[in-house]
Amino acid sequence: MRSCRRCGIKKTDDAPVIARRISEFLYDYAPRFLTSSGHTLKGYRDALVLYFQFLQENGVSPEALSRLLF
Repeated sequence: MRSCRRCGIKKTDDAPVIARRISEFLYDYAPRFLTSSGHTLKGYRDALVLYFQFLQENGVSPEALSRLLF
């Protein structure tokens, strides 16, 4: 674990863990416990795509998570 002296935030290499959790949510949890609607599931996925685009536009690179976008 590294830390950013300037901002006081600890940095970790958690991108693979985050990607796995998002994938579990989209493909396991949501269809099983939240909805069976394909349109709603697509809406969840689209919302995440928009969020990652927002992060990228603001200098946060979500490349480690890109395999979930399509």
